[in-house]
Amino acid sequence: MSPGTAEVNRPPTVEDRISQIRTALIEAHNILDEVVPRDDKQPVEGEPNLGILSGIISCQDRLDELLTRLRDVANTVGRVK
Repeated sequence: MSPGTAEVNRPPTVEDRISQIRTALIEAHNILDEVVPRDDKQPVEGEPNLGILSGIISCQDRLDELLTRLRDVANTVGRVK
């Protein structure tokens, strides 16, 4: 086995999964920023390595913010037929 092969084949850790979720939330916010820019905040950026609990709380906060923003867009646009 060559050096580094075991690392490539290892299953993702909880920290890896949190990082993937955080990255997806950042991307979702950035896409929504193209439609409805945020006046009150700077663009969403990655955070330094957080502990597991802090990472989960950060992801949940970003998800809550994203849901609020999406509801605001839906309320503004109304039903599209």
